[in-house]
Amino acid sequence: MKSIKNLTVSIICYENNEQVYPGSLKCSFSDINNTIHYITDKGPVISDKNLNETSKYPQMGFVKCQIIETNSIYSVIDISNPWSLEDENGETIFKVSLDHIH
Repeated sequence: MKSIKNLTVSIICYENNEQVYPGSLKCSFSDINNTIHYITDKGPVISDKNLNETSKYPQMGFVKCQIIETNSIYSVIDISNPWSLEDENGETIFKVSLDHIH
């Protein structure tokens, strides 16, 4: 069974979308090629803090991910499990440095 871990992300802003309660947080992380990926989802999925439009950014957050494979340099992760997340390009599988996973 593949384990679920936390991917460290940088929460960069609050997005007030009246269609979604609670509001959404936009966050970013980089893969092993230093490509920056952006994810937007409800605040409680990304942070255990009650962040809003008046909070100071950036802040550290975490996104749950499934570890598919790990070697001595990086982990292959899937952010679609367990919360059905994807980046702004629809990608869900990434290679990230081991220090991004907790």
